[in-house]
Amino acid sequence: MVAGDVFVVLKGLRHRPVADEPAHVLLVEPANTEQYGNRH
Repeated sequence: MVAGDVFVVLKGLRHRPVADEPAHVLLVEPANTEQYGNRH
């Protein structure tokens, strides 16, 4: 991907984004989505 590209991760697809250089990410999801760090 290059600057300005957009990629949509389909619902239910496991993913782990990695970048060689610092990157900015905009994550849009429902407010009731449980985050991994919130599981105890």
